[in-house]
Amino acid sequence: MATTVDHREVLQTSASVLNDRAAQYGDETACFDRIATIASTILGKNLTAYDISIIMVALKLGRLREARQKVDTYVDAINYVAFAAQFAAAGSYEDGIAELAAKFAPRRASFDADGIAIEV
Repeated sequence: MATTVDHREVLQTSASVLNDRAAQYGDETACFDRIATIASTILGKNLTAYDISIIMVALKLGRLREARQKVDTYVDAINYVAFAAQFAAAGSYEDGIAELAAKFAPRRASFDADGIAIEV
């Protein structure tokens, strides 16, 4: 039997969870900046708090494939989107689509006619 979910309830839950997490983990900007620093070190790429929030949205959206009815996933995704909006408004993001794609997607090797790898 399907459970009924009201969008207003999801949004109210999102706000409640957001407030609870702030009490548990402190300032969200400092937390996301810390995560970005750690991830940047691990990946060898410069990531921002905005980048981390978008990655977390992707994580939550990816999880929906297997658990569409898990309201918690929607709640978390809403909060990560809200963080992304906050961080985007606070920063100067001049990267174009190509720059953003290059930042997150590994380059594939290109080869010349002799099969030798070339810079793209």
